[in-house]
Amino acid sequence: MNIASMFLRILAIVGAIAAGVMFWMIGDTKERLEADLASTENQLNSTRNDLNTLRGEHETLQEEAAQLTTALEESQARANTLENQLAQTRRELAEATRAADAREREAETLRQERARIQQELIAEKERAQQLANTLESEDAAKLRAHIARLEEQLIRTNEQLQNIDTASSQQADGQGRAVLRGEVTEVSDQSAYIVIDLGSVHGARENATVMLRRGPTYVGRARISDVRDNVSIAELLPGTNNVRTGDQAVTLN
Repeated sequence: MNIASMFLRILAIVGAIAAGVMFWMIGDTKERLEADLASTENQLNSTRNDLNTLRGEHETLQEEAAQLTTALEESQARANTLENQLAQTRRELAEATRAADAREREAETLRQERARIQQELIAEKERAQQLANTLESEDAAKLRAHIARLEEQLIRTNEQLQNIDTASSQQADGQGRAVLRGEVTEVSDQSAYIVIDLGSVHGARENATVMLRRGPTYVGRARISDVRDNVSIAELLPGTNNVRTGDQAVTLN
């Protein structure tokens, strides 16, 4: 009986020790698990914050990409507008060159005709002077009539030449205006009108087209709507923006 009782006591003690050890081990495991859980939750929160940050950056990049796409489309539209304006300017220049060449050919023909008439007139006058005492009155009248006709032809030829010279001078003025250079001195608040330092005394005229440049950069075009003595007011044409004072202004026609 004593042995059995002692054995039971020993078992109870061992069981109690084992239970204590198990309780300690379970408690320690629980603490580690709780620590791991807290660390995992912190990592999860950090990952969520990183994900939110990445989402914000992604949205920002999408907005920037949309803005760049819009800017690219606007730049392409401006480039197309500039190409059309350049083609129109080239056509206008080609037409002006053809007109100037035609006038020059016509003027050369008239100059040759004038030289021929002058030579014939001089010869007829000399012949009339030499034959003044020998010509019959009827022949003398015919010769004087012929000389009068030559003089009239010479006058008409000179008038035609003068008209061509006037037209050529006006065209030269137009070509001169194509190289008239001034500067933008003022830009309206709405950027719809500009003032340039080219007036009537410089050869500027209403409805003339003005090319605007900033150094080597093409800015746009404007059309002169009002000409004063020393300045002109010009309306900015579509596709032209960001004009500044000091930009170069060059008349095209």
